[in-house]
Amino acid sequence: LALLRRYITPTGQIMNRVQSRLGAKDQRKVAKMIRRARAIGLLPTAGQFAIESHGNLHEADIHEDRDWEKELKRRGLVISPPLQK
Repeated sequence: LALLRRYITPTGQIMNRVQSRLGAKDQRKVAKMIRRARAIGLLPTAGQFAIESHGNLHEADIHEDRDWEKELKRRGLVISPPLQK
């Protein structure tokens, strides 16, 4: 799957030949494998930006952490931004 993700953009589109630097035959093979992986559910059909929803910027609770943000912080996967003066 890591090999196939290399040929998908962050928005979930299959890279074209210019971006992936593959020949026509190999590009068709990679595209077919990506479509098959999506069909059986190994790869998402929508990209990262379409899946992650950070909410409305004008909501009252925008500065409160969501459940998924709390989980990331609990795991130590988020680096806190520096405090602005």
